Amino acid sequence: MTCYCESTNVFSFSTLHNRNASGLWYSEIDYERRTCSRDDHTDCTPPQTTRRIPPITTDRVRTVLDEPPAFGYELFPTVGSFYKHHTITRTWEDARYTCEQEGAHLAIINSEEEARTLAEIYKRSPAIRNAFWDFAFIGFHDLYDEGSHVTIFGEPLHTLGFGRIWAHGDFNNLGQNDVYSGEDCGAISRNGGLDDLWCDGLQSFFCEKELEPYPPPSDVDYSAGAFRSLQDEIKPREGTRPRQRPGPGYELFDKVGYYKFHTTGTTWENARHICHLEGGHLAIINSPAEAMILTSIFKRVPHLKMVKNNNFALIGFHDLYVEGDFRTIYGEPLAVQGYNNWRRGAPNNAGKSNIDPGEDCGSISREGLLDDIDCRNNYAFFCEQELVV
Repeated sequence: MTCYCESTNVFSFSTLHNRNASGLWYSEIDYERRTCSRDDHTDCTPPQTTRRIPPITTDRVRTVLDEPPAFGYELFPTVGSFYKHHTITRTWEDARYTCEQEGAHLAIINSEEEARTLAEIYKRSPAIRNAFWDFAFIGFHDLYDEGSHVTIFGEPLHTLGFGRIWAHGDFNNLGQNDVYSGEDCGAISRNGGLDDLWCDGLQSFFCEKELEPYPPPSDVDYSAGAFRSLQDEIKPREGTRPRQRPGPGYELFDKVGYYKFHTTGTTWENARHICHLEGGHLAIINSPAEAMILTSIFKRVPHLKMVKNNNFALIGFHDLYVEGDFRTIYGEPLAVQGYNNWRRGAPNNAGKSNIDPGEDCGSISREGLLDDIDCRNNYAFFCEQELVV
């Protein structure tokens, strides 16, 4: 049991492990609230919270009760999160997916105290079987711009308030050459230092669930390749009011929607962010008629600027979560959207290797057919705004 004294209240926490109706284990947080006494202030040390965790309140505790983490998570109130060290080894991407399935995410370190917390948890575990190195995966990478390390939510790593960064004093992207991308996925050592490892190496990993939802980044420089699309966008509610003022440069196609073709190339993630800033989203094709509209716009511009390939443009789908499981930016299966016509031989995930993710982002060709392409390369892209808002 952990005691936390806030102002005139004491909160006492304890973890309860139960089985649900299906027989699966889950954890709940039980708590007791009472008035602080002088002894409580003596025995109960207020936590040193990180920059993103406000003081604990009854409403926040109630949020935790409504969405308990999966079995095996341990609460550290002074840091403001639950943590779980998975000692069964996974690749970085599989680790990220496992955490999300448990209602959590790969751990993100925001303070020295948080690093010490993970190191203390790590030290409880004996040597990890089948691990390539004595490191555990956590939630940062530089997959989209070598040396520009960002979290799984797209925040630059250097802005998170953790000063004791690299284990052994540096990061070296070991193994990088013309074929292999090298070490691009983040990990923590038993001593709390960070390092870059091969993403497809097998490591233990840390999952984290905050007492409050992790806030989205507000000042990310997406031109540097920051990658936030590991989480779906929130799909707007079905609109009823006709859009009176489309964004600048958007063209109306009667009974279908507003579209804008960006002819200067950028990465898929940056394109997604640009569309969002314009009040729209990367285009999602819902019918053959809509595909014909995009190809008609495409044909107007025979020569694109700063692109990897002149014959493709980015649109709003991907298989970043599970290879071959193509989803829209809203997390909906591509197969049920009303248009699923692929180029011959596509999708093929070209370039996939033990340490390279291959082609995981969606595009449309000049002929109006779908293809999977490398998320890291620059392409033109289509944004879309709905007829009603």
